[in-house]
Amino acid sequence: MTDQKRIRPNSEIREKEFSEPPFKLDEAMEQLDSLAPATPNQQWFEQLVLDEQEALRKRYRRELTLFILSALFILSVVLFVMRELPQIFLVLQGAVSVFAFLYSYKETKKQVERL
Repeated sequence: MTDQKRIRPNSEIREKEFSEPPFKLDEAMEQLDSLAPATPNQQWFEQLVLDEQEALRKRYRRELTLFILSALFILSVVLFVMRELPQIFLVLQGAVSVFAFLYSYKETKKQVERL
């Protein structure tokens, strides 16, 4: 019986703990609020958007330039081979056609197996 009294908390102490206002919690919350970083102003966000748009434009121009240069190189090689060596051009066309057909078939088969 004495063990049970030791385990049970004193009701007066318990009432006192719950009746006092939690000033420590309020102070802690105020400290956390003071540590929070300030929200940047609207100009900062607008400048961030403008900087990102400019970076996207530069990247788009670079990719478009590389694409056009690659296309011109491939086209010039194809025209050269077609004009100077038509037999090799026909062989290459056949090989590329067969490769494209086999690749498409293989990918379609994979997609059907996944379903």
